[in-house]
Amino acid sequence: MSEMAATYPRPAVTPRRQVWRRLFRLLWFVVTTTPLLFLMPHLDPGELSHRFGGVVIPLLLLAAALNLAVHVVQAGCWSALLHPLRRLPFRLLLRYEFAAQSTAFVDVASGTAPLRARLLARADVPPEVTAALTSLRRIVRAAGIGVLAVAAPLVLTGLPIRVTAYLWLSTVVTIAVVGWLVLLAHRRYGATRVPRILRRVTAGLFCLRDARALLLLLVLGMLEVLIDAVAAAVVLSALHVRVSVGAAALVLFFVDMSVSLPVSPVNLGTFEAGALLALEFAHVPLEAGAAFALVFHAQQNLPQLVAGLPLRIAVANRRRRS
Repeated sequence: MSEMAATYPRPAVTPRRQVWRRLFRLLWFVVTTTPLLFLMPHLDPGELSHRFGGVVIPLLLLAAALNLAVHVVQAGCWSALLHPLRRLPFRLLLRYEFAAQSTAFVDVASGTAPLRARLLARADVPPEVTAALTSLRRIVRAAGIGVLAVAAPLVLTGLPIRVTAYLWLSTVVTIAVVGWLVLLAHRRYGATRVPRILRRVTAGLFCLRDARALLLLLVLGMLEVLIDAVAAAVVLSALHVRVSVGAAALVLFFVDMSVSLPVSPVNLGTFEAGALLALEFAHVPLEAGAAFALVFHAQQNLPQLVAGLPLRIAVANRRRRS
């Protein structure tokens, strides 16, 4: 790799710094879940039970299948990211994807990153490169969700102007960040000239110099977001709520924002708050929104837990023996 793949030492995590991190995560949890405190008193338990009772099971199974398809696409994204550095078998990357995703149930603060880094380290991918590529993937996903979500104001009537403005502003910013990173990768700045805010992704910018890898990453990133939006629309249909894919993309946008900082196992609470708030803006009944938030959260987590748990257990046993 070139000098852009240089590593940057992380500051030591002092006890004081650890306390501030925990306080910030707690503050994020409180701020994100506050809307639930105002909405829950208006929830009708009988109507919520009716929503669950009338759910269409075949549609839920379809949504679970779409979730598994998303992880196949995500493994393809990792293949595109790593292609300029290491050509790893797709089947191996798919196993790593499911195993890493299953970690979010037990590792709240770090999420999927540590296990993925350990697994890819077996293929001689440095941990700092894995961390950088993880950040790049999140940025590309955020841009893809924004591109899809900006269609929401076109299909939803009565969407608050502040929500529309925030959608457009955040989408423009994330797309600009992606463009900036591509430009930064091709200019090959030295380590001392990389802006401090971007240094955590510089070790992975090599993938943005490969036109084929970049194009594949963008295409697969949009496909991933589109499948997720269709899955959200399918879950809503299973609960007898008819919305457009644009409205489902609005749900993804707010969920992605609310879970951007892991603060609870599988983002319990923050995920529901983001989904419920988005559906409130889309004028979906509160009970239908609450049922969707719970069902969609399960659909987003249970399939990969089942698929990834065997490899995760094998890795844990291997570490215990060593």
